[in-house]
Amino acid sequence: MEIDVPLVLARWVHFLCLMIVFGASLFELYASRNGVKAEGALALGVGEPRIRLAASLALISALVWVASSFAAMVGGFDGLDLDALGAFFLETRFGPVWLTRLAIIIALVLVLESTPRSRRRTVLSVWLAALALASQAWLGHAAMRTGAELVIELVSYMTHVLAGGAWIGGLLALAAVLASRGSGPGDTGISDCHAALRRFSNLGMIWVLLILLSGVANSVFRLKFLGDLFTTPYGDAILGKIALFSLMLLAAAINRWRLMPRLESADDEATLLALRRNIMIEQGLAVLVLGVAAILGTLPPRA
Repeated sequence: MEIDVPLVLARWVHFLCLMIVFGASLFELYASRNGVKAEGALALGVGEPRIRLAASLALISALVWVASSFAAMVGGFDGLDLDALGAFFLETRFGPVWLTRLAIIIALVLVLESTPRSRRRTVLSVWLAALALASQAWLGHAAMRTGAELVIELVSYMTHVLAGGAWIGGLLALAAVLASRGSGPGDTGISDCHAALRRFSNLGMIWVLLILLSGVANSVFRLKFLGDLFTTPYGDAILGKIALFSLMLLAAAINRWRLMPRLESADDEATLLALRRNIMIEQGLAVLVLGVAAILGTLPPRA
């Protein structure tokens, strides 16, 4: 089966960037100790330039995604005219969804680029990014259902991407906090660093559980028989995603139950470096997981 490379790459970048904006912005709302944020890391690490860049790339990749879908529908860009564009956006099931999503993402970019950093802006960014992520459900396989099945599958998909975004985007923010840990004027205090680490770890267990449950549900919804896991390209992609996700869980488990207790009791540099290395491994695996997810959405669930 031939893969539409531009479409897959656009989906990959889009998923990753929206999850970074959502998870990293959400991190700012809970990674605090006694109401005082870890300002150094959040402002200089992820808080400003990387979140703004991710939002801009989310918009660009959304436009590429739309262009690829349009080209596939009309057989290329030779048929580009106002009537074709009108039919794409107004006469298809997914056209109005795309108009809504583009408006949300443009609003997200404008909020991040034109307003000063504040808690109110962070809350608004979280909501806009969450809406952009959740609305993807109406562009995929879940939206093909009707009635109660439609509601259940949409909720499952939205749970999956929001929990995944909270984890993946939070990893980037957490890495910035650990990188800025120190005693200088722009650094994150050691106690604030430990507090942020504990909060992320505790919430991370909830997110992982939600990812697992919704991921199993999504697979059940898409595959007709268990054997489809081993006999279809869609099943092969799911197995690859499971393998990568399992490695992420292993790295996270080592962080949570081995390295974190050691860091809090001894606070030595070697443990901190090991923790940062494992978080980088988690990030790399997350990028690969999203790549597989980008391919999944272009494959028919059943042969």
